[in-house]
Amino acid sequence: PAPTNQPTPVPTLEPCINNPAYDCDSIALDPSTNCEDVDDALENCPAVCEKACLDDCDNNPLYDCEFIEQNPSANCVDFDDAVANCPAVCEKECLDDCDNNPLYDCESIEQDPSTNCVDFDDAVANCPAVCEKECLDDCDNNPLYDCESIEQDPSTNCVDFDDAVENCPAVCEKECLDD
Repeated sequence: PAPTNQPTPVPTLEPCINNPAYDCDSIALDPSTNCEDVDDALENCPAVCEKACLDDCDNNPLYDCEFIEQNPSANCVDFDDAVANCPAVCEKECLDDCDNNPLYDCESIEQDPSTNCVDFDDAVANCPAVCEKECLDDCDNNPLYDCESIEQDPSTNCVDFDDAVENCPAVCEKECLDD
């Protein structure tokens, strides 16, 4: 065949592949700022800047998730697109084991955890910081244990019930008692 004067096509990048000739590592240091502020970052660093290219629990760097994180229980609900753009803040499956689900009313559960953690079927799963003993402070009673009964006669009950000390430290542990 005869040679042509057609230009060689420029290879296009896959939709989620960063341009290796561009410094995307520096963009990734602070994507929420750099993806918008640095020239050509959006086009050259889609694996860092494009929500569609990120993992399911990665926040959209072009959305103000820092604001959402200031009050997630309100902001994840009040801003329609917050959940989709800030899953690391708003999605229970993206949070740590002891983080409350910001889309669940854990503040109401916290008003009376010993009753509410038991009475509401999904409270324990959605409000671990309120309902799960391993998520509480060392001197917090386990809301799923009947510490009110132990408190009726702590000198006897803390000794007679094997798991009372472990579950009711605010009643049974000397270092947890109010002075």
